[in-house]
Amino acid sequence: PKYKLHESMMREVDAALQDADVLLVMTELGQRPENSDAVLDRAKRFEGPIILLVNKMDKGDQAALGEALASWKVALPQAEVAPLSALHGFNVDELRSKLISLLPEHEPYFPKDEMSDRDTRFFVSEIIREQVLAHYRQELPYSTQVVVTSFVEEPDLHEKKAGMVSIEADVIVMRESQKGIIIGPGGSALRTLGTGARKAIEKWLGRKVFLRFHVKVDPDWRSDNTKLKRYGYR
Repeated sequence: PKYKLHESMMREVDAALQDADVLLVMTELGQRPENSDAVLDRAKRFEGPIILLVNKMDKGDQAALGEALASWKVALPQAEVAPLSALHGFNVDELRSKLISLLPEHEPYFPKDEMSDRDTRFFVSEIIREQVLAHYRQELPYSTQVVVTSFVEEPDLHEKKAGMVSIEADVIVMRESQKGIIIGPGGSALRTLGTGARKAIEKWLGRKVFLRFHVKVDPDWRSDNTKLKRYGYR
């Protein structure tokens, strides 16, 4: 971990390992167990069933795949090691069936009409962050936080039904140069981001959306415990 954000994320990983029924570890052809000590150390502490997948099997020949499967089996002997090609769908259906067979039956944790314990603002902010991932490259998306500052549902007075939703959100980055990338020449990149986010939010809400962004610079948000708590990371 390089930042307080990373530390918080790793605490979530450890908490998830305590609660999980099955552990799924995914590596890929070309990655080596000797370079994955941190992942393997955590996996070895897990007490339930473990499946280790070697993805991108289509990138190598049978000999390379066989060597990879054998090396990962030695590194994590308690795991069931299997090849996978997510791109081509190889072993995906079998994996789904295997996971379902390993999961214990239980009474529902939430009512059937509840999708999550998170509120609508959380999903809107995540949809916007998803669009940042889709439209920008390199490290920029991982330095970006989105905070929904206003969410107003306006009634349709003519149709007597739910009308447009007005949303304002802060897109927070760490440097002025990143702010310039988000906005783009003459605001072109920001308009593209806004159009993609608005359409995605409209599809999710099933309503028309008016969306407005404010791009702000906060140099230390990933290292500030108070801000991480406010953003939902702690």
